Amino acid sequence: MPNAIKQTTTKKECSMIAIPKEPNDDTRLIAAKITALALKNETQMTGNLDDIAKAVAKHCRDGDGFQMAKDLESAGWPCDTAAVDVLDCHPGILESEHHVFLRTFEKQHDVKPPYPLMTRVITAYGEGVIKAIYQFRPMTYRVKMDWIEPGVGWSAYGILHYFDEVSPELLPKTTNSQLKRNAA
Repeated sequence: MPNAIKQTTTKKECSMIAIPKEPNDDTRLIAAKITALALKNETQMTGNLDDIAKAVAKHCRDGDGFQMAKDLESAGWPCDTAAVDVLDCHPGILESEHHVFLRTFEKQHDVKPPYPLMTRVITAYGEGVIKAIYQFRPMTYRVKMDWIEPGVGWSAYGILHYFDEVSPELLPKTTNSQLKRNAA
C-alpha cells in the first residue's frame, strides 16, 4: 500500500476545547470599570464608580455611543454629549479586554493551532486554505477562501476564523480496489 494515500480525518479526531468568542460577565465588568472611570473624569456623571460600572456592563451592550448613552439614560444615569464620546470608545475597550482574556485562556488550556498552515479546511463560509495564524486576535487563523478572487478588496487577505471554527477538508474514503489500482 503506498504511503501517499491519506486516511479520512473526522472532526471528532481533531476536536479541541471550545474558544469563548464573546466576552463573559467578568470581562464586561472590567471593561465597564475603565469606561466608568472615563465617564466620571470626562463628563458630568456623578455617583459611585462601581455603580456606574455595573450600569455600563448591564446596559451598554450594543450600538454606538449615542445609543449606549440613551440606554444609560433610560436606566436613570444622565448623559451629556461628552458621555456619548466616552461611550463611543467602550466597544474597543471591551474587545481589548476580551483579547486579554483570550490570551490567558490560551495559556491556561495550552491551546495550539490544530492544523498547520496551507491545510485545506471547511468553514461556515465555505472551503479555503489556512494562510496564517492571525497575530492580532488569539487562537485565530487567516483563511483564504476559495470564492475570493485574488487581489480583490480587503477579503483578498482571507477571513478570520477561530481555531475551533475550521475543520480539515475530508478526503473521500478509499476502497481496497482503489488502493490496488493506485499501487499498480
